[in-house]
Amino acid sequence: MTVKTMDPTTSVRDIMTPDPVSIGSGDSVAEAARTLDSNDISGLPVVDVQDRVIGVVSRTDLVHRYLQGPGDGTDNRPSWTSFHEGFGDAFAEDAFGTVEEIMTPDPITVGPDDPISQIAALMVEHRVHRLLVIDSSRHIMGVVTSMDLIEATYSTRKTS
Repeated sequence: MTVKTMDPTTSVRDIMTPDPVSIGSGDSVAEAARTLDSNDISGLPVVDVQDRVIGVVSRTDLVHRYLQGPGDGTDNRPSWTSFHEGFGDAFAEDAFGTVEEIMTPDPITVGPDDPISQIAALMVEHRVHRLLVIDSSRHIMGVVTSMDLIEATYSTRKTS
C-alpha cells in the first residue's frame, strides 16, 4: 500500500456520500433501528420538519437506549442475542421513545467546499467518525466518514 499525496484542492464534496438517508426527530427509535439495518449504515442525520439538520443518531445511541430499557417503566427488552441479530427487531414500536430523545444534538458539520485537510482534525478534536455535510440552510447534502477520509488518503495499488 502506498500513501498518496493529498491534493490540497480536494474538497469534502469529492469524497462525501451524497444524499444520505435521514430520519425525522419525531420518528420512533424502532424506525431508526430499522433504517440503520436496512441501509447497512452506522448513523443517520436527524432533520426537523423543514428538513434542516438538528442532530445525528448512531448505533451506539441505540445500544445505550436498549441498555436503559423502554421508557414505560418495564423491562420488556428482547434478549441480547436477538438484539445482535438486528437492531430493528430489538425495539418495540413505541416503548423506546423518539429519535429526538436519543440523538446527539448540534452535530459537527462541514460545507461541501471545505478542504478535506480539515476533516481529520475535526474528527479527532470532537471524537466522531462521521461529519454531516450541509448547505447554508442546514439541509443535508452528504456524509463524510473516517473511512472516506482514509480512502482519499491511501491507495492499494502495488509498487514495484
